[in-house]
Amino acid sequence: MKKQVEINPICADRLKKLIVEHGITQTRLCEMTAISMNTISKICNKKSPLTPYVAGEIIKCFPGTRYEWLMGVDDFETELLLQGYKAIKPFMEKKKREKAVSAFFHSLNLSFSLNVPKTSPLNAPTEEFLSKATSEGIEEALKEYFDFAQLPNAYAIKKDGEILGYCSEWEMKTLYEEIFDFAEFSVLKLCNRREQDNG
Repeated sequence: MKKQVEINPICADRLKKLIVEHGITQTRLCEMTAISMNTISKICNKKSPLTPYVAGEIIKCFPGTRYEWLMGVDDFETELLLQGYKAIKPFMEKKKREKAVSAFFHSLNLSFSLNVPKTSPLNAPTEEFLSKATSEGIEEALKEYFDFAQLPNAYAIKKDGEILGYCSEWEMKTLYEEIFDFAEFSVLKLCNRREQDNG
């Protein structure tokens, strides 16, 4: 017995998006693909599933559009979007880790703040700095920041508003990674122990 394909409403929405974005009608899409009007209409109205064969025929008409996106497998319409996501994914994951550790520090009333000298342009509010700075000025400020971040007193470590000590940006980021990795390791260790106890 042939397995019935479930209707995925995302496929219908994405097919309609393609039709609108390319300024064509359902009738024109039928002519381009040789798929019947009845089939296209039912897919768009979420009354029939988008089958792999029909999706493959539609994709041929829209170069650059990914089959996986049309079928609702992922959210990347084009190969460029997919590659862009792959490029920034490690950065996003790192930011999520930093956010989690920051929340932990916050619960302990601990914080890291830039120990920027009052005379530095980096101490100015962002909007004010950008409104005054030329492209050369921004480039110079960025260089100053990167040079400054390497200094052992770049960040002030505070607890309840009182400075406990100082560290460089590299030391701070290393600490964040170590805490996250230790927490992850400890949880996995507990899980493994539980599995062994049950075994």
